[in-house]
Amino acid sequence: MAAISNDTVDPYFSDLDASLPTILTLQVASIGLFGLGLLLNGYLLVCSLVAKAWGILFSRIDRIMLGLSLSTFTFALMLVVQLSIRSQNAEDTWFLFMVPVNLCFTAYCTVALAMQRLFLIRRRSDAETTRYFAVAAVVPLIVCVSFVVIVAILCTARTTTTLVEGNSAYAGVLIVVTLAVVASNFGLYAATYRESIKLLRTAMAASDPGLYRSITRQQRTTEELEFSSREDETTRLARLEVARIRVERKMLRNCILFGSSVLLFYLPTIFYQVILNWVGFETARQQFLLLAVANICQGLESVITPFLIFNFNRDLRYISLPCVRRDGESKT
Repeated sequence: MAAISNDTVDPYFSDLDASLPTILTLQVASIGLFGLGLLLNGYLLVCSLVAKAWGILFSRIDRIMLGLSLSTFTFALMLVVQLSIRSQNAEDTWFLFMVPVNLCFTAYCTVALAMQRLFLIRRRSDAETTRYFAVAAVVPLIVCVSFVVIVAILCTARTTTTLVEGNSAYAGVLIVVTLAVVASNFGLYAATYRESIKLLRTAMAASDPGLYRSITRQQRTTEELEFSSREDETTRLARLEVARIRVERKMLRNCILFGSSVLLFYLPTIFYQVILNWVGFETARQQFLLLAVANICQGLESVITPFLIFNFNRDLRYISLPCVRRDGESKT
């Protein structure tokens, strides 16, 4: 009987039992990360409503950040439900539909945030740039319609071929959207970095501490750039150059951080979809482990996003974290 049992075991699932503890641990960890992301983004949304009531928030960039937090909150909620109450093998229709809709909204907010940062550096008014955001919104709408069609095909599929082709199309659109967001972010933040450096060097050349402070958004640069009359020109220029290098490094770091965050967090998901739909996993162990890692990375994204928003929005820090705000920092 033992020999017959061994012969009837599907080789695809042969090594799954040994990896179940690891897979379950990773799944529990991903649920915990999404739960934490749910709490953090929920807290951020509450702080945003308080900020609106105080009248200190809701410029365009604030609204974009709020939309990004809302999409992250919604995605974390969906994944907590998805991972907690159902098997990872079957796909529910509501999940098939809601994930791409949320992805399109998140993609739009991510690209819109990069666009608005560039427009702020170029000192373009909201009235001048509204049309660009309207045009950018057309693409997510088209993608959403595409997903509706694909999900309808999957729900009414009568043959295995139709189902496989529908899944491949679904995964393909997800991958294309993710890569398009990554490419757009890198392009926009590279342009933002170039514009910022250009303004910074102009300000440095003019030795204008006020303009320097407005570009770098530092609160203490006035003191750092006050040079005593006793300093000679060489010392003054040396200090100015050191300050310039530090600021340029910080700008570059921030641009790389925002530009690459989507790719870093969703790269395992891209690999999973490519292998699942076009290459094929050799064993169930490989499939479930990679899926668990992808969920962990997406969970990290839901946790890190609110911290990034807090880091770049002083008014929200004032409302939500008054105990850690810098000396002299106020809501005004």
